[in-house]
Amino acid sequence: MDGAVWVVPPGPDRRRAVVTFGYAGVLVDAVNRAGEVAHLHCAALDPRLTAAQVAALRSFDRLLTVEYNGVQGGFGERLRARHLLDATVHGVRGDIATLVHDRQLAVHGMDPASLRELLTGGDRTGEVAACAGARA
Repeated sequence: MDGAVWVVPPGPDRRRAVVTFGYAGVLVDAVNRAGEVAHLHCAALDPRLTAAQVAALRSFDRLLTVEYNGVQGGFGERLRARHLLDATVHGVRGDIATLVHDRQLAVHGMDPASLRELLTGGDRTGEVAACAGARA
């Protein structure tokens, strides 16, 4: 349970890969159905990656981590620091308890259009608008 599994294994194209944790894996999978982007999903908040997985992640030109909660010091930041990965960390920043789910996804860049843009090379660098005090 502390490891990770390739949802979409790396192929010869080493331009982009994404690493997800928890619910973000479902959101990313929904926009990566064609399997265009290598996708490693972690079941643990602080996963134990194999040497082969780390080597594969390091081989990509662009690496993105996606998490639904806790960007500040959370999953992506720890993964990047532990394995010295050049990764862009994307996820919810700020309070998510004040928005209904469908609006929450768009506000935090987790809706299908935003994730598709991130996965296919759009330059949203993980700086997603905070929604402190926003009400649905």
